[in-house]
Amino acid sequence: MVRRTSSRIGSTSRNVVTSAILLLCFLAYVRAEQDKHPHKHDVKKEVEALEQKWRTAQLSGDIATMDRMLAEDFIGISMSGEVNTKAQHAKQTAGTDAHRPGRYEGEAG
Repeated sequence: MVRRTSSRIGSTSRNVVTSAILLLCFLAYVRAEQDKHPHKHDVKKEVEALEQKWRTAQLSGDIATMDRMLAEDFIGISMSGEVNTKAQHAKQTAGTDAHRPGRYEGEAG
């Protein structure tokens, strides 16, 4: 009978050790995943910085910056429903006074 008891204790100890190892592996995995992905706060800050960069480029008529920021297959829809490609958007922006403060496309000047 003593053997059975020690066998159970040995089995229980192995289960505890195995559980602890699995827990440590899981925690290491979770930590690695957190390090891989930026925190939501960082993503929000990055989006806000990109929006500001876009706004500044648009207001100053910086076509080169807007060109770098837009994907080659960009399709934009204006407030009036006009659909524009990246090239059309750049051409429109370059041909308007949109970059002057207080002026908007179509505004009399």
